[in-house]
Amino acid sequence: MSHFCITLDVDWAPDFVIDHVSEMLLSTGVKATWMVTHDSPAIDRLRSFPDLFELGIHPNFGAGSSHGTTVPEILDSCLRMVPGARVMRTHSLHQSSPILDLVTQLTPVVVDLSLFLPHHANLHPVIARTGPGRHLTRLPYRWEDDHEMLEPNPDWSLNWLEQASGLCILDFHPIHIALNSCSLEPYAELKRRVGGRLQDAQPHHLDGLITQGGGAATAFRRAMSMPAHSHVADIMAAIEGAA
Repeated sequence: MSHFCITLDVDWAPDFVIDHVSEMLLSTGVKATWMVTHDSPAIDRLRSFPDLFELGIHPNFGAGSSHGTTVPEILDSCLRMVPGARVMRTHSLHQSSPILDLVTQLTPVVVDLSLFLPHHANLHPVIARTGPGRHLTRLPYRWEDDHEMLEPNPDWSLNWLEQASGLCILDFHPIHIALNSCSLEPYAELKRRVGGRLQDAQPHHLDGLITQGGGAATAFRRAMSMPAHSHVADIMAAIEGAA
């Protein structure tokens, strides 16, 4: 396997969930790249471990975004949370050629992780020209926890990792790890309990919702057990070194 990378879309998870997932990573010394959606004390704590935790942005370009109403405003809002961010994945994979061009014009972002190709083997970096003299390196990713929930026969063992080659970037959501989600129903019920504001959730709101058996946490522990992990920055350094 050329490059194995755990990424996490924070998606407005409450602090106790972010802390729970970060402690799992810290206890095993595993690197991860976090896509940040909001400021919080838990996000600040992630910054204390730069050798393990890389922070990128997760801009929401959809209607009603808490990040702003225009693309420049949304990008500026996200960069205030993660100054100097060089990597992003757009929320809900919302993207377009004009958006990506503005990213290259207005931000220091050089890597985009918004291309999802489920279970595709032998993925490789792609240089996307966004405008005259401008480009992004796009790193496609092949697995996501909430997509696995939609498979007819979800496989949380991730045994296929042993034979994976090329880019092997996985995407997890901290709230699904905390719930060990194997379907979207517990997440939907949690949001109902907190009136739609996930950040307001407290540990007791998860009572009775955590899946027993295979789920996102099962897959996350399996991913952490792999022998080598990269930040997105590590992948870029390897690409640049090979150029």
